[in-house]
Amino acid sequence: MKKLFCLCFISLSLHLGAQSFKVEISSDSILFGNYIEVRFTIDNLEGDFEAPDFKDYIVLSGPNLSSSMQFFNGKMSSKKSYSYFLEPREMGQFYLKPAFLVTKDKTYESDPIEINVYPNPEGKKVYPQMKNESFQFNFQQELDEFQDKEPQKEKTRTKKRKLKKI
Repeated sequence: MKKLFCLCFISLSLHLGAQSFKVEISSDSILFGNYIEVRFTIDNLEGDFEAPDFKDYIVLSGPNLSSSMQFFNGKMSSKKSYSYFLEPREMGQFYLKPAFLVTKDKTYESDPIEINVYPNPEGKKVYPQMKNESFQFNFQQELDEFQDKEPQKEKTRTKKRKLKKI
């Protein structure tokens, strides 16, 4: 039991202290006239963020900054995200160039990403959906679904009893 606890504690400590700089996109293939979300995430690093050149895209929104900080057993972890909503200027195959994070010790570089933009003759609009790591529970929706599954009881009218005074 002690070995299992120590192993869990060590892995949690390593996870909290992990440093990374990565890029995520909502989709690598889209229809022309739609847009994608690009998110650069910085875990447990401090430095200057340098966004790539978005010359092949119209920047609809960004940079949008999100940050969080957590303390666990005296250890601090932090996370920052820079997100952009980008609409390609034309159809074809494009590469999203790398972003950079310059720290006092090292320069980190994100991976370049290939994005394919296809014709959209019907003019369909598809909105980007990033994978969300957080957990949300919609209590009202779950309650409504539960009540829909619960068999409905017939309401019968019961006779009221009269109380006699003694």
